Amino acid sequence: MDGRATIVDAGESISFAIGFIAPNTSAQIQNFTEIAPLFSITESDNNTFLGGEIVFSTPIDLQQLQNLGIVGQETGTVTPNDGELSISLLLEKSSDFQFTVDTNLQSFSSTNRGANSDSNQMFIPTGDGDYNYNITTSDGYSATGLTGDHLITFPSGAGVHDVFITGIFPAMNFNNEGDKLRMTKINNFGIYGLTSISQKNAFYGCSNMVIPSKNIGSFGDVKDFSDAWRDCSSLTSMPQIDTSSATNLTSTWLNCSSLTQFPLIDTNNVINYTSTWTNCASLTAFPLINTSKGTLFLNTWNDCSSLTSFPLINTSSGVNFTNCWFDCIDLEEFPLIDMGSAEILIQTWRNCESLTLFPLVNTGNVTAFNSAWKDCGALDTFPLINTKKGINFTNTWINCANLITFPLIVTSSAENLTQTWKNCQRLVTFPLIDTSNVTNLNSTWFN
Repeated sequence: MDGRATIVDAGESISFAIGFIAPNTSAQIQNFTEIAPLFSITESDNNTFLGGEIVFSTPIDLQQLQNLGIVGQETGTVTPNDGELSISLLLEKSSDFQFTVDTNLQSFSSTNRGANSDSNQMFIPTGDGDYNYNITTSDGYSATGLTGDHLITFPSGAGVHDVFITGIFPAMNFNNEGDKLRMTKINNFGIYGLTSISQKNAFYGCSNMVIPSKNIGSFGDVKDFSDAWRDCSSLTSMPQIDTSSATNLTSTWLNCSSLTQFPLIDTNNVINYTSTWTNCASLTAFPLINTSKGTLFLNTWNDCSSLTSFPLINTSSGVNFTNCWFDCIDLEEFPLIDMGSAEILIQTWRNCESLTLFPLVNTGNVTAFNSAWKDCGALDTFPLINTKKGINFTNTWINCANLITFPLIVTSSAENLTQTWKNCQRLVTFPLIDTSNVTNLNSTWFN
């Protein structure tokens, strides 16, 4: 092993060279911890172990800077020859920030650099914070004492390369430009994120990049994650990073359309959830995160079209829910969340076309109901919600074509009822609502 991080999962294999000793020399292995059940070794007696000969039976995920020495035995009848050292394997969890790039992929101009990178180059864009870092690559490139952006020119030319960064490196800043498409994998976060308070635009646009789920990084001081993984459309899962200091998750995972699951991250301090998971269209479930301090929920789960249910999150502080669950077309049920502070419900559940029932949520402070349940065509009844402060009901229940009855809601503050119940074709009766302050009744009950 060369001392760099070795990260393996159950069923994965690695290779390493057996140390050479002179014939007829007695070799000893010292200072190791024997943990034989971790791996088995087969079919090798040739001085060098090849990939697939060491197979791990359980995941190995060491803490940062923790060393683990393990010794195993070859199975079968194979025994070491003269000149072949008995098997010893050292796994070391490196603190390096490690990632893989493919310079054959397209490069774009960037604000910081201007020009595109050549096919044998990778531009490292830095974000906010103080930097003092070193770079090495798998083909021998090195640079030390770097304090800002850096252009790597790979000695071996174009292709796939591993990059290792040590020192202080708070954040990337791809910002949807430069060599965003050349980032293909984060192998180890390591020192990445230390001292950072902002990850704004960090990996925005890195649509070819994946992150192994074991990589948690060092994000404990970060407050702003806006656009951090926006448009990372190849991500299928996200590690459970430390978001305990986060207050802003604006567009953090927007357009991560391949995400199939999401971890229970710490969102205790988050205020702004604008577009956080917009178009995470492959998510089929969502965890019960703590959203008790959240005030802005604009577009938060917009177009999460594979969600069939939703957890009972705490939305007691939420004020603006514009487009929050818009186009969640597979949602079949919705929980009785606390919307006591809500003021704006514009297009909040628009086109949730699979909803057949809706709970009696507290909407007593809402003034804008524009298109709130537009195109919820499977609803056949609707609860007697509190609409006493409602002013604008434009398109609120338009195209709810399956509604058979409707309750006597309070509309004493209503001013605009434009197309409110348009195309609610199954309604045969309607209550005597208060229209005393209404100034616009354009197509209110059309069709």
